[in-house]
Parts: sequence; C-alpha cells; structure tokens
Amino acid sequence: MVDLTQQTDITIFAHCYGGIVEIDLRQLLKQQSTIRHHQAWTSQRRVKRAIPDIDDVEWNSTLAYVHDRHAVFTFYSNSKDSHQRTHHIKKLHGMLPTLTSMQARKPNLYPTCVCRRCELENEDNDHVWKCPSAAETTTEIWKEAMGKINEWGVQATNSYNAARKREYKRAVDRGRQVPRPVPIHWWPPSDADHVRGFSSIGGARAVHSGSPAPDRDEKPMWNVSDLLRGITPLSMLTEWSAVFRTPMSIAKTVLHKFVGYLENTGFGADLETPMLRDDRVGAGPGYLYQGPIRC
Repeated sequence: MVDLTQQTDITIFAHCYGGIVEIDLRQLLKQQSTIRHHQAWTSQRRVKRAIPDIDDVEWNSTLAYVHDRHAVFTFYSNSKDSHQRTHHIKKLHGMLPTLTSMQARKPNLYPTCVCRRCELENEDNDHVWKCPSAAETTTEIWKEAMGKINEWGVQATNSYNAARKREYKRAVDRGRQVPRPVPIHWWPPSDADHVRGFSSIGGARAVHSGSPAPDRDEKPMWNVSDLLRGITPLSMLTEWSAVFRTPMSIAKTVLHKFVGYLENTGFGADLETPMLRDDRVGAGPGYLYQGPIRC
C-alpha cells in the first residue's frame, strides 16, 4: 500500500481514481511504478537513519541523483551506471569505505583511522564532508554553482513560459475560454537574496563568504554536507521560491540543478584525500586511491 499523503512532492493524477484517464496509459503505469519504488525507498529504516529529517526532503530531485538521472522504470544498466548508483546510495546512507570502516573490516591492514589529509580527526563518513583541509575545495564548488544560477533561472523560466503557452493553445483548440498566460520574467537575485535563500542550511553562509559566519538557526536541520550528498531540502525550496519571486516549479528546477551540480562535482572532486582505499586482496595499507571520492 502506498501512503500518498506522505508523497506530496510526487505527481499523482487525481483523475485516475474513478474517472477517465486523459493521458497515455503507458505513462500512467510508469508513474505508478516510480511512486511504488520511491515509497519503498523512503520507508527503509536505513534511509531514515541516514537522513536527519526525512519529511523535509524533495524526493523527486533527491532520487534523480540516486538513479543517476535515469528513469526508475527502465531496464537500462551497465557497469559504469551500476558503479555510480552504488556510490550515490552509499553516500546517502553514510556507507562510504572510509578508514574507520576499513579498519573495522581489516585491522591488520589499517592500524590507524586518522584522516591522512588533516591528521586531526578519525576519517569517518561525517568527516569526509567536513574535513577542514577540504574546505577550500568545497568553497570553490559552491561558488561555481552559484555562478550558474542565473543561467539555470533563465532556462527554467523560458521552459515554464513555453509550457504555459502550449497549454493555452491546447485549451483554445478544444474550444475552451481561458485567459492568455502572462509571461514570467527572471530577475537575477542579489547576493543578499542568495544569502537569505540558503540561510537555513548550516555552514552555507560561511562557505559562500569564505569566512566563518553564524547560522540563522542554532541547530540547523541541514548542512552543506547534506547538499553535497545529493539531498534536496523542501525548506530550502520554499525559501528560494520567495527569494526568486517565481512560481515554485521554476525554483524547484533551479534548486535541482544547483544541488545536482554540487553532488556531481563533489563526486569528481578531491574533497577528501586519497582517503578511500581499494580493499582488493593484496592491495595492502600502502595502496591509496588517488582519484575522486568513489565507492
């Protein structure tokens, strides 16, 4: 049974219940399959343990990263796709092969679990994202993403206007009297607007300014590390919609691209040393994985 009340962010065709289906039945079945898989995902105990506030997650965007931007209902797969999906899942669940986990599995090969980069704290799945030696890289990725917001905003606004124009034309062709849609314009937010937009994300203002800054909330619900893991908060979507002064769908598209850029670039950036080891037989403690963070 799917609890639809807990999936308000997933599109449901209300007219499917006791009414006439006005869309392609294949698309409807695909939607149902997606909802069923998403429901099964969010009900897992390990997901609830790994995500601080599971009710404040925009699941359409978050699960798009988990599925590596492929549709849930397709049978597409290859070794690269499987590897990337495995990485996304382990990253969300806090299951990356860090030194603490490797030491627990093979203490004879890993006598210490102290971070090789900062040499200050143990290297666990929390430290991976908060290592002080990786702060500069995180700031660079954040600023690159912020620099693309206007471009994404213009694209999302144009798509939104085009979709409304198509809906208007379809209604007119059917003989319906509907008001002509008024085009929406994208207004580039100021730096102060941006700061307000992510003020509920712990550490975001510090990363944005490049210097320590107090968070709006004493104990924020989310942190920059959660965005790097691919989690899209609903509360951040609400704030961005108000800041951009646009319909929610435009803000949702921009936020999806923003978090996706952080997650994807963080996946390919050396955020945390050669810290993730290859535990193949014979690799030994001297073998270091010199590439990006991978599983």
